[in-house]
Amino acid sequence: MSGPNGSGGTAAHDLLRTELAAPRRHRARSAGHGSHDVVEDEQPLRACRAVLDGAGDQYA
Repeated sequence: MSGPNGSGGTAAHDLLRTELAAPRRHRARSAGHGSHDVVEDEQPLRACRAVLDGAGDQYA
């Protein structure tokens, strides 16, 4: 992957934006979920937002 302004950085940011926009989370199970799943799912979403915010990207 190249630097943050190279094509690798752009591809990574595209991936993070896609992840943030996905309505169905990776942890979703067809049999249901527990309340702890929401908290655990928010951790990687916060990390995605932090990376994009740190790069000056405004994800809405």
